[in-house]
Amino acid sequence: YNYVALPAALLSFAAMSSLLLYGRYKRQQAADTPVLAKPLG
Repeated sequence: YNYVALPAALLSFAAMSSLLLYGRYKRQQAADTPVLAKPLG
């Protein structure tokens, strides 16, 4: 059970953290260039 649960938890944590970092990076980039920024939704 641990052999399956541990890699899955690490993978989901890595994906979540990378998504957060990517969103923060895009937000910072949009703040730097407001003309090219497009509102989400």
